[in-house]
Amino acid sequence: MTVEAARVRGADDDSIEVLLVDDDQYDRDLTTVFLSEQSDRLSITDVSSAAAALELLGDEDSDIECIVSDYKMPQMDGIAFLNAVREETRTLPFILYTGQGSERVAKQAILDDVTDYVEKDVGPEQYEILAERIEKAVR
Repeated sequence: MTVEAARVRGADDDSIEVLLVDDDQYDRDLTTVFLSEQSDRLSITDVSSAAAALELLGDEDSDIECIVSDYKMPQMDGIAFLNAVREETRTLPFILYTGQGSERVAKQAILDDVTDYVEKDVGPEQYEILAERIEKAVR
């Protein structure tokens, strides 16, 4: 399987390598654009599935510093993806970023050692919050 990933580089040498995982192309594009506008430190690589993300993370040259993942995705949801990542590393920041969440999903994410949980919302303010959470998680 070949991983197809789009990458938007941050303008700063001190950039944070973010892996954005979402099966919806429109949401990936929108999130990438708005996050890039919120912080020039964020260098975003996006993929359309948890399987593609795991393949990318398995590459020894991977320099991903934070994962931002949707919850509701086919084949492997965000919680299953979080668990797969946690089997490999407990320290990589993982932010569950979802519009399909619930109290049950948030509780399970916390139990499974998610770094942060951010609900998708309408409006650009959500991207400011997400960018701040990414930078905080990587610090």
